[in-house]
Order: sequence, then structure tokens, then C-alpha cells
Amino acid sequence: MKIKTNQIQVRDFKPAADEVEIRQFTGIELRKDEKTNAITLRGYAAVFNSESQDFGGWREVIEPGAFKADLDLKKDVRAMIGHDSGRIIGRSKSNTLRMSEDERGLAVEINLPDTTDARDLAANISAGNIDGMSFGFRTRSAIWEEGEEYDIRHLNDVELLEVSVVAFPAYPATSIGVRSHTDFLNTKGKNCRTDEPLRRRLLDLRQS
Repeated sequence: MKIKTNQIQVRDFKPAADEVEIRQFTGIELRKDEKTNAITLRGYAAVFNSESQDFGGWREVIEPGAFKADLDLKKDVRAMIGHDSGRIIGRSKSNTLRMSEDERGLAVEINLPDTTDARDLAANISAGNIDGMSFGFRTRSAIWEEGEEYDIRHLNDVELLEVSVVAFPAYPATSIGVRSHTDFLNTKGKNCRTDEPLRRRLLDLRQS
């Protein structure tokens, strides 16, 4: 794909307190301490410089450094199963969840607790039934790049809310992202209503 050189900074719609975006990726490994039987989960909740699936005229890329602000502040983040706040398996404040940025993305390490949920999770990962990680976030800073085939939303700075182990990795579009792209199209003077699939998706998401 040929990308035009112009990048345009446009505001992202400020989400409500309960309006969170979620992105998901695959790749988890387990390590067991033979002496203590403690199990550590390792994986990537986010991968840098990798285009998402097509959301209907636009894609998304997480830029290196997107999580730096929160990591530097040592923000208290929880690890969950399936984004369920009732199924906590780690917490950065207690050092049972450790996160860092490397050249690949947001690396996550979790010391699994000795609970039924965590034991079942480890068994499912070992069996290959679960292999995805995910993170919930709100966007602080994003840049839209206009392309000839599709536009790209570059996430430069995000508020990290939580990380999760998930059964169905995907990269779903959200109403926030769709509204942000609509804003970008309007900024460029495009008539977004000519993009019928995008218009229908926006209406569906607003009604959900």
C-alpha cells in the first residue's frame, strides 16, 4: 500500500468513564518452577508496528512508546481472565503482574495465584485451548495517516487500564475508533456518507 506523506493530528473523541477500547493478540507461554510448582505466564498484550485488520476503510498501528507514560509512573494495573474484574490473576502493585516495553511490544509476566480460576487457566493454556492476550485502554494521543487504499490510526500514547488472558483473540473495531475515523474524514473534507459500510458500522455501534 502506498501511504501519502501527510499525517494529520486530529482529536480522538473523549470516551466516557465506562467506554473502553480493547485490542487482542495471540501468543502465551507458561513456565513452572519445579521446586515450588509456581507457574508464570508470559506473553504480549500488544505488538508494535503491526497493522490491525481492516475496520472498514481504516486500520490501526500501536507505536513504540505508547505505554511508556503509564509504565514510568508505575500505574497500578490488574491482570484478569477475559476482562472480568471478578477474576483477577495479577496486579502490578503487588508485583504479581510485571509489564515492560521491548522492541516487539508490551511484554507481560504474571505469577499465577493458587486459585481454581488460575489452575484452570493454566490447564487450558497447556492444552492449547487458550492462547490470547489483550489490553483495555483509552487513547490519549493518536495521529491519522491518509492512505490511497485505507487510512491508518497511529496510537502514540494510551492510558493502560488492564491486561487480560482471552479465549478468542481478535482485533475488534470500537465505536470510539469509528467515530475518530469519521472525525478524520470530516477534517479532510471527505463525505464519509459515501462510505456505506463505514456508515452502517457506525450506526450499529451507536445503537449497541
